[in-house]
Amino acid sequence: MPIFLLLALGLPILLSGCASTRQAAQPALEMNDGQERVLGARLAAAFEEGESVYVDKTVLAYVNQIGQKLARLSDKPTIPYTFRVLRGEAPRGVVLPGGYIYVSAGLLRRLRSQCEVAAVLAHMVAHAALNHPAMALEKVKGVGPDGIREILEAPDRMAGVERAKSALQGWKGFPREWEADADRLTLLYLSRTAFASEGYPKSIEAFLPGSATGPVEYWEWASWGAPPLDKRVSSLREEIASMGLDVGLPCEQQAYAPIRARLGAAR
Repeated sequence: MPIFLLLALGLPILLSGCASTRQAAQPALEMNDGQERVLGARLAAAFEEGESVYVDKTVLAYVNQIGQKLARLSDKPTIPYTFRVLRGEAPRGVVLPGGYIYVSAGLLRRLRSQCEVAAVLAHMVAHAALNHPAMALEKVKGVGPDGIREILEAPDRMAGVERAKSALQGWKGFPREWEADADRLTLLYLSRTAFASEGYPKSIEAFLPGSATGPVEYWEWASWGAPPLDKRVSSLREEIASMGLDVGLPCEQQAYAPIRARLGAAR
């Protein structure tokens, strides 16, 4: 199913906790938080019918703890974010309206440190904060604002989920400028939560030729519109330096090692 498949505390940007970020664009169909959550819940139910969700409570708690920390300090903290892990070896990230965020076990296995995991989740939270999922859904052929309204106004949940299934079929990804906006916001969210911003380029390097894990297509949701991985890494490091975020925060591996071991044992 084609999906929207989806980085030192003394800095002023961190002291404020709410440094200026780009204003999120709004979908053509205006929704309040409750409506967006209903839309996301129905899309998530439709999506999960074709997926196997990981059930290791320790892994899920680890991902949720980091994700919620990022979400609370995001530019859209008012929706109740949900973080889930998908089975499978393909490195995948999925972000749906209403704060429904998925990351695959295969992607987590390839990451090497806690700050890399935080970077992956921060990038998806950034897309959610910028309203990219709902905006892209409106662009799907045969969906648009009217199709979203049909999902929301279905007579019952089951009818809404059925309508959501057809909407998901046309999802492709985000255009390059949206990815660039989310990249910048990812770095800012990592700094707000005291994760090393270097975790984001490091997480991408794990998928380059010559890496320990070997080259693979990096995150399905980034395959359309995103620049080549090596250029993305260099651009991110330039952005980190220009934003003053290269402050030497550790990107240690010890905290993540037990989680990575559990993921490896449950292939």
